[in-house]
Amino acid sequence: MNGSRRRLVLGGLLVLLVVAAFLLARLARKPTCEGKTAAQWFQQFLAAQGNYRKAFHTKGETVYTIDVSAWSRDPAAQALCVLGPDAARYLANEIRRGDPIWAPTYWKLVSKVPPQIRRIVPSAPAPSDLTRRHAALALRALGTNAAAAAPILVASLKDCDSLVLPDVAAALRDLPFDLEKVDGAMEARERSGQITNALQIVEELSVRTPTAARILAKALSSADPVMRRRAAYTLEHIGPAAVVALPVLRATLTDEDAELRYTAACALDNLGTNARPAFPELIRATNDASIMVRRAAARALQKINRDPAATSSMSPDMPK
Repeated sequence: MNGSRRRLVLGGLLVLLVVAAFLLARLARKPTCEGKTAAQWFQQFLAAQGNYRKAFHTKGETVYTIDVSAWSRDPAAQALCVLGPDAARYLANEIRRGDPIWAPTYWKLVSKVPPQIRRIVPSAPAPSDLTRRHAALALRALGTNAAAAAPILVASLKDCDSLVLPDVAAALRDLPFDLEKVDGAMEARERSGQITNALQIVEELSVRTPTAARILAKALSSADPVMRRRAAYTLEHIGPAAVVALPVLRATLTDEDAELRYTAACALDNLGTNARPAFPELIRATNDASIMVRRAAARALQKINRDPAATSSMSPDMPK
């Protein structure tokens, strides 16, 4: 081996030694409980699931379920509690972790090959959806220490996979989080055309900000009937912030979908006097074919409390 090649090999070995030393030092700095890291305790927590399996016999069949309450008190869960914020951050990263982008394609390919070949080809990573849900369960067992997971989960709202989003939002729901950053995550989804994901964040976290109302108004204007109903229902319950959506709510009072017209009238009713610009549309809605729409429009008009001349123009069959 000539001198230049020897120096190259020695240089490569030196780099590997430095990287290994760095990884070992980083591992050594990780907090432990009884000599185990949060990652190790979480694996033990997953392995303990079978200890809380219960069988129920019904209609000649045996049904198995997990005693989640007892499982969340497992010694492994208690060890994660001892590790506190460090465990919370680890679990948050487990929740936000999606499957590798190539995994679904590989799963489909492997499922089509003969069993004999399937046994010898490399296995794809197991789907992480159950792991995410179990990490969320472990996170809830941490109590106040779980707050350390909130910044990681909020950041994940902006770009996590749509399959991961429900688990991220569910884990975040009971934690204190920065509402302004959640608004930012919803706006990022909206800018990239992911209005369905933005709507899901509003729904899952019960966000009641003007940004949420604006996103709901956009969803209510879409061509997707399911999305429109979801948006209308949420606007009905969003409170004063729904005033941002007033123009689209007014337009929805003439929609061909009676359920949407009714929900829009209810949202205007909940706005009280802030719904005053919708007075002409509400007057017309008191003659709607649906009695439910007529009644909701009447309630909204009563709250607007217009002058007697305007009130006298209401439909005679309007409920008092």
